[in-house]
Amino acid sequence: MKSKVDKGGYMDIESKKRIEELRNQGYTYYEISQELGISQDSIRNYFYRERRKNDVVEETEKFVIRIPESIICQQEPKEYVPSGNEEAVLQLSDIHYGALIESQIATYNEEIATARLTYLTDRVIGILKTFHPTVKKIHILFEGDIIDGENIYPDQHYYSITISRQLENVIAPLSYLLSQFMQHFAVECYAVSGNHARTSRNSRPSDSYDHVVYTTMARLFPQLSWHISDDWWQKIKILNTTLLLMHGDDITNSSEPEALVERAVLRYRKMMGDFDYLTIGHFHHHWETDNVIANGNVCGATFFSQRRIMVATPPSQNLFLISPKHHKTLIRQLMLDEQNG
Repeated sequence: MKSKVDKGGYMDIESKKRIEELRNQGYTYYEISQELGISQDSIRNYFYRERRKNDVVEETEKFVIRIPESIICQQEPKEYVPSGNEEAVLQLSDIHYGALIESQIATYNEEIATARLTYLTDRVIGILKTFHPTVKKIHILFEGDIIDGENIYPDQHYYSITISRQLENVIAPLSYLLSQFMQHFAVECYAVSGNHARTSRNSRPSDSYDHVVYTTMARLFPQLSWHISDDWWQKIKILNTTLLLMHGDDITNSSEPEALVERAVLRYRKMMGDFDYLTIGHFHHHWETDNVIANGNVCGATFFSQRRIMVATPPSQNLFLISPKHHKTLIRQLMLDEQNG
């Protein structure tokens, strides 16, 4: 049987299974190559990537395991009884915690990331308590690229802190957000992974660093309701409104993605069933249509967004309300730079 290998050296699932079977039977790389018609380099690279993924899993499991019991949140969650009122939804994506940006357009680092997340937390609470006092529950949509990851683009190690620091240090601002929200609202969390957090080109969403962040936060806040997807998408229902959550990187990297995203909505409805809104991140700028709610970013203009998709929008995140009768009733683009209000 000749196996399928694309030009990048990546194999189909059946080929990978067969390679592992032969290797477990004691076959050498040369013998597997002769048996399946795959180059020895492709086979060697495959096993290198698998070892790398296993190392990542072991490393991150140790990180989660060593969280001391003393820092697990003991705060009691707000009791919530549905009362026919609107509920709030916060999209949280493209934080790229750990990215180091210093350009003529944008500056970003750990301190700025933490300051913006703190500002976002306080502003969401202020808006809801002041202008929407009947809102008693908030849903948080974690939609990927929470951390900047590693090996996503060439020389990333020059533009990001180490992956271990990203994983450890993002916990504090996210914990502040959740603990503050818990003082005022019932909180429910949903999560999908982004492309920056993947551990290799073809890794599963559940193998991503974002997934590690989510599972860590779920352990720190066990009293909250968590829905962490092992897939690249998740369909949820809030009141009478169905949302399809995903990061959005599988659609396009175009600098003008709106039309392509609308076309994708039609295909997703055929594939995944009907929904009211597709909620996405990835594109680093806010837009909304009758079908799509696209989130902004926390980091501002990254080198990628400036050079590849030519987008340099200021940092923002989306807050919207869902009504039991009228679906999405209001959306606010919350600007995270003080000079942008």
